[in-house]
Amino acid sequence: MTIIRNGEEFELTAQELLDAYDEQQELFDIETVKNNLDCLDEEFYERFKDDDNFLASVAGYLRDELDDGIHFDYSIGKAFNGALRDFAN
Repeated sequence: MTIIRNGEEFELTAQELLDAYDEQQELFDIETVKNNLDCLDEEFYERFKDDDNFLASVAGYLRDELDDGIHFDYSIGKAFNGALRDFAN
């Protein structure tokens, strides 16, 4: 794929294109998690709302569930539960 950035044209390899897609998907998933923080009770919300590692963990769990074809409403709850198990210690 050829892209133009700042007036420069260059070619992305297939791997670079896949890496860029994965990076954008991860950013989208983290934003989705941030938009669903109201799933948490107030104590956990206050503790984890600004914790980038926690948010990335939830996003990872969420992506795994969605990639398995699980419905979003179930996946987001399960993702929060997985991350809370990892971080609640």
